[in-house]
Amino acid sequence: MKLIVLIVIAIIIYIYVSYYYRTPDNISILQSRLNEFDFSLLNEKQPIIIEDRLKDSNELSKLWFKWNQIKTFGGYDDNKWYKNKYKYILIHPENDTDVLLYPAGKKLVNNEPDPEEQLIIIKLKANQLLIIPYHWHFMIETKNNINFIGIHDLLTRFLL
Repeated sequence: MKLIVLIVIAIIIYIYVSYYYRTPDNISILQSRLNEFDFSLLNEKQPIIIEDRLKDSNELSKLWFKWNQIKTFGGYDDNKWYKNKYKYILIHPENDTDVLLYPAGKKLVNNEPDPEEQLIIIKLKANQLLIIPYHWHFMIETKNNINFIGIHDLLTRFLL
């Protein structure tokens, strides 16, 4: 009986974890304002631009993701592709910044996107916020005082 319960639990965990690796078939950039933000947008696994200009993204992340592990850090190297290893990464530039995105599920070859695939270029205005979902690839073209906030849930801390 205990073996059956363990097998059922393992199957449930496997199904739950597999949802972290499923990516949407159609890519879209979602936009919202702070006062209209619907948290169900986060389940779409699409990048989200918050159009409002925020002075402090740390306060927002503590308010929205209070049950998650939050890590604030200074940045990444310019002109280099990275894969988001957080459930969400929030990019909050102090100056106008271009962010290049390459969808989750697409592979980088020699740390570069497939030249046959299209890239998404987001032109963020100063103090706007971009939320990038798990496993999306991104590159910041110019490093201009950008605040990065990584949001982990219980599972993404351990997934690759």
